[in-house]
Amino acid sequence: MKLVSCFVYAAITFAVNSEAANSNPKVLRIPIKNRDISSTTSSIGSPPQFFNVTLDTGSADFWVPAQACPASMCPHARFDHEKSTSFKALPQQQQLDINYGLGFAKGSYGKDTLTLGSVDNGVLSLSNFTVGLVSNTSDILMVSQAKDDVPSNGIFGLGFPNLSMKAGEKPGHFVLGLYQAGAISEPIFSIFLNAQSAYGSNGGEMLVGGIDKSRYTGQLQYAPVVSYNVSTYRVSPNLGANTIQNKEASNSRESHLYWALPGQGVETSSGYRHTSKTLQSFILDTGTTLTYVPRSVAKAIVMAVTQNATTTQLDAIDDVYRVSCSTAKREGAVSFLVSPSAVTAASASPISIRVPISDLVIPLDEARTADASKSCMFGIAPSPVGFDLASGETWILGESTLRSLYTVYDLKANRIGLAKLADIVNGNDSSSKSAANSSSLVSSTYATTPAASAASAVSPAAAFICPPPAIAMTLLVMAMCFITC
Repeated sequence: MKLVSCFVYAAITFAVNSEAANSNPKVLRIPIKNRDISSTTSSIGSPPQFFNVTLDTGSADFWVPAQACPASMCPHARFDHEKSTSFKALPQQQQLDINYGLGFAKGSYGKDTLTLGSVDNGVLSLSNFTVGLVSNTSDILMVSQAKDDVPSNGIFGLGFPNLSMKAGEKPGHFVLGLYQAGAISEPIFSIFLNAQSAYGSNGGEMLVGGIDKSRYTGQLQYAPVVSYNVSTYRVSPNLGANTIQNKEASNSRESHLYWALPGQGVETSSGYRHTSKTLQSFILDTGTTLTYVPRSVAKAIVMAVTQNATTTQLDAIDDVYRVSCSTAKREGAVSFLVSPSAVTAASASPISIRVPISDLVIPLDEARTADASKSCMFGIAPSPVGFDLASGETWILGESTLRSLYTVYDLKANRIGLAKLADIVNGNDSSSKSAANSSSLVSSTYATTPAASAASAVSPAAAFICPPPAIAMTLLVMAMCFITC
């Protein structure tokens, strides 16, 4: 196994060097696996240690299990920092302590080389990237019961750096670090999640540095990312009359935290419509399976969709609505309405995030589709009591909504692009193609979900690219493998 690891490291070193030989910025295609939560493979350290991590736009810390984590808490691979020659420990006072909507993670921070990609599709790396090493966790790292599921073994936070729970200097954003190093042409990443029933490497993809026009129809519609007033401990979204620009307080500070949009309401094709009195922040969260809205709104939506069917019942234990699996056969949709401006009041022409009813009926057993399942839940649920990410109502658009969209996350313009998905592909799709060879890829869009506190909002730290080694270094690594293995 040690010899194999050496060869894998040499292969990745060679791949990084080969890509660096091309001076043009690249677009990296990252396959997304698993139907229950969006995840991908990453590697940490030198030589690399591999982890399947959840891609989470709702948090901003990257962490994996540490060697010190007991197997009862961390049942999969664990990172051994003593085996990484590039690992640097951070001061003990900088402890990792994150509470999620469900579960927690505790441990320490360090710095090491983080790599995404594969030898087939290319790789991108950042050295001295802040990584969390978790030694105590609950309700996050699970053992999957499905044979073809790939269990998550860590979190890859893609939220804004100021959302990080790390004290002091914040981690840099992985994508922004690649852009600052010239490895990609624009600081953007786009996500296609595919259907709930799509498994394995066909589960979807994340594109780093570009967008894939073949994944959506029509035009991308952009809305600004909501900033937050972090002047007090309880942060509040800068929306409408509550924006900092409209306040006289000179000590007001704002920061981008979540990938949140200015939301103004929701409606169903069956006639229900809810319009918020003021704009609300709609947080886009790939790390959350369900979509969470105010309790009264969740009930009204599911009852409108199921036409008050007696089979529609709130599960008091799990706090989700159980529905008949046949609900997936109903026509119609649920649409979330987004304002194109965070400063003005509700728009007369909002952007509509349309989610077909069929995408909102989720099997509760091992069946891949609602048609084959005997027990189903609805993909929109009431926000848990006490789960307040900021002042105001809690709206989290999780995977049950995001699977119907192609989303572009823009770190330069602080905006999110939304488009209707093209026909979902469940067969052999293009995710195995090299991004550089796909004519549908665009490397630039500039052709013309943890609760935040003010204590966590400071200036983001810079990220650095790992200097590409020479080919001779690759050969040296291989030679050392024969000597030491």
